Amino acid sequence: ALGRVPAEAWSAAVLWGVVPSVLLFQPTADPAFALPATLALALAAWGRPWSCLAAGLVMGVGMQFSLVFLAVGLVAGLVMAVDERNLLGRRVLAVGATGLGFVVMTLGVWVVSGMNPFRVWWSNQHNHARFYEHYPRSWGAWQVANVAEVAVGLGLALVPWIVMGLVRSPRCRLALATLGVLAILQLSGRSLSEVARLWIPLFPPLVVAAAHGMSAVGARGWALAGVVALMGVELIALQWTVQVVYSLAGVE
Repeated sequence: ALGRVPAEAWSAAVLWGVVPSVLLFQPTADPAFALPATLALALAAWGRPWSCLAAGLVMGVGMQFSLVFLAVGLVAGLVMAVDERNLLGRRVLAVGATGLGFVVMTLGVWVVSGMNPFRVWWSNQHNHARFYEHYPRSWGAWQVANVAEVAVGLGLALVPWIVMGLVRSPRCRLALATLGVLAILQLSGRSLSEVARLWIPLFPPLVVAAAHGMSAVGARGWALAGVVALMGVELIALQWTVQVVYSLAGVE
């Protein structure tokens, strides 16, 4: 849908270029995961059997790098399951084709590498859980902190437009599904802190929702420039505030 509306596509591209978390966490891998995640979601949202199969293949590749693609897969599944353009049988076929693509890619990697990906994923999740054993987190306090961190990571000036898009635009089903999955991750307590970095691959649909929101009320041109400027100011302020210097003392 975005590709058929050039003005909204331009707005989304411009806004993504100033999302604070994407720029601040360079050159870590998390911002790079946004590309395959978005490609997988776009293919799944297309809803054709071949595109859903391709979406599964892309997510299978992504899972070799990060467990965040489990969340991407859940977003894709929600989008396909509620796709009003297709009858129930077509929706089941779409979900099945995506799952098939994922399984084929996963087994292919297993055969080629000789490494059991399921064992690696289990170990990865176990190591993540051990972090909270050593550094206990309060579930209630982090419910507030995570929401604030996501808002700052996306850009405070962008948040009202995301809300506007979700409320006013019928083309935000991907963003709604993404928001639902983020809510599940939030309430489950699977990630307490660092969400502005870990959830970057799920941010593109929300940025697109902001572009839809601006279009829905006719806010373009100077309004877009104003949002970009405010996000730039926030980015500079964060860069001044959050600076990490790694000491080389003792490194041979």
